[in-house]
Amino acid sequence: LNGYTGKRDIAVLVNEKTSCFTSAGNFVQLVTNQLVDFGFIGASYDIYLFSDLDCYDFSDYKTLIFISAFDITEKQAKEIEKLKSQLSEK
Repeated sequence: LNGYTGKRDIAVLVNEKTSCFTSAGNFVQLVTNQLVDFGFIGASYDIYLFSDLDCYDFSDYKTLIFISAFDITEKQAKEIEKLKSQLSEK
């Protein structure tokens, strides 16, 4: 594990409500195609749902990417702000 820092690379958070606001075809375009592209970036990543925001510790990740981040709850917005603060302190 040459160069391993203990940090995981990327956490990808997908808003599971997206499918409620789009047609099936648009959901594939908005979300699924983006997830396929992550396979080509050369960095490790894990996929989570927005409902996981308050269940997991994301502090080991170098980068957080939010896909389809519309119609988020106030609680989720607060969790995102908390994560942003934690990342900016590092």
